[in-house]
Amino acid sequence: MENLKKQHSKVFGFVLLIVLFTGSWIYYAASKPSINQTIPDSNSALDKSQGIVTEKGITSHQKADKRAHVQTVSNNMHTSGSMAPLELGSDFKTNIDKIKIVSKYGTPEQKDTIASYAADTNKEIAIRLAAVENMDWEKYREPLVNIIRSNDEVIAATIYIASAKELSEETRGVFNEAVYSSFSQATPNTQIAILNYFLEQHSDLFDTLYTQLYTKLSFDGYSEEEKEDVVRLLKQRKQDQDIIGETHI
Repeated sequence: MENLKKQHSKVFGFVLLIVLFTGSWIYYAASKPSINQTIPDSNSALDKSQGIVTEKGITSHQKADKRAHVQTVSNNMHTSGSMAPLELGSDFKTNIDKIKIVSKYGTPEQKDTIASYAADTNKEIAIRLAAVENMDWEKYREPLVNIIRSNDEVIAATIYIASAKELSEETRGVFNEAVYSSFSQATPNTQIAILNYFLEQHSDLFDTLYTQLYTKLSFDGYSEEEKEDVVRLLKQRKQDQDIIGETHI
């Protein structure tokens, strides 16, 4: 009986020791940081760094492209510190930028070149119109008048551009006279542009030319759409006159 009690005490002590050892191990393992917590995800970190590099790379390329484009235009304009002759290349956007820059900051010779581009029927239409829009209308009246009085393919567009131009009274008068005198020989498309121009100028020349078109000339050669444009302009003219009449009552 005594031996049984001793064996029972040994077993109990051994079990207690195992329990204490197991509990200590569990507590130690729980308090230690896990491997996943201490070591960052290499794939995730790589993805983020690549994303930052890519984003910076795109921004840098975009800025570099803009700087390169401006530098190209500038290099073509300047040679050894002086303005080089205005020469056009194959890149359309660069050519337009050259014309815009030279029209503001170029030498008199370069500005003369822009005026010559406007009158040169061998140049592309877009280049000619860029030259027309950016040239000095006060200085280069003669090329403008020549464009208007000739059967030129850019005449209608030039007249539309003129509507938004701020001109001196003298230059406006010269231009208006050229436009008015060219009406009878103009194509239907250009006649519409001329009528629209004088309508926007609130000029009585609109009425004179419309009467001339209606009585002396004819609408032969006008498409149905072009005839509708003339009717629309006539209606707008009457509305403008009614408004002007009401303001004077």
